[in-house]
Amino acid sequence: TLETIADVSCFGSNNGSISIDLTDGDPGFSFAWSNGQTTQNVSNLGPGNYRLTLGYADGNCSQIFDYQVEEPNQLLLSTPSITPVKCFGGNDGAINLTALGGVGPYRYQWSGNQTTEDLSGLPAGNYALTLTDEHDCTQTDQFIVQEPPILSVTAINEADTCQTAS
Repeated sequence: TLETIADVSCFGSNNGSISIDLTDGDPGFSFAWSNGQTTQNVSNLGPGNYRLTLGYADGNCSQIFDYQVEEPNQLLLSTPSITPVKCFGGNDGAINLTALGGVGPYRYQWSGNQTTEDLSGLPAGNYALTLTDEHDCTQTDQFIVQEPPILSVTAINEADTCQTAS
């Protein structure tokens, strides 16, 4: 037998499959998979181990095959380093992060249409990122760039407290 194993494309998905190609022997094989399926090819599989008991046409013999369907690590973003704006109304904030897991290369789509991994020259505000890997698995996250409060000066007028002697 020859087999083709398609691993799960995204962490937590059930789109793996195992296809069996019987290269010789009499027709009339029976298929008994460990997950209860009885077809030659199985699909909609999650990650894990699958055993096939292949029954031969004569009904007297069988052979066991073990297969493993794998999945990539979960697509994640590292804890970002967020640089706040130094002065109220400025635009020197930054977001620095790293993509982890999934299958690279990664694509970045920020709410402001930027497509780089990291952002700089930012005003204060909320920023959303959708991270996509090679298998089109996605991870979305939100980030807040903060700024200090506006500086204000309040003048206090104090009355003259000098008293004249009478």
